[in-house]
Amino acid sequence: TGANLIDANLRGADLTGANFTEANLTKADLSLARLYGAQLIDANLTDADLHGANLFLADLSAASLRLADLTGASLESTKNMSEATFCNTTMSDGTKNNSGC
Repeated sequence: TGANLIDANLRGADLTGANFTEANLTKADLSLARLYGAQLIDANLTDADLHGANLFLADLSAASLRLADLTGASLESTKNMSEATFCNTTMSDGTKNNSGC
């Protein structure tokens, strides 16, 4: 928890059950990563690349997804997504979400 992972390259990593609570993942490459059940509570995912990532049962409570790219990401059964902050976020279907700007 609380890790500084700015610009980390986690592309395609199996991060099943990882605890990224309060982690700084700004500009991290999480594309194609497996984040099954990951804890992303209060994580900073600003400008992170999550395209094609699988966030099945991941907890996004209070996560910041400003400028993040979720194109093609699997968001099925994601927990607490309504509590995350979105601003100029590209959603899995390619639309922009500006609900938290």
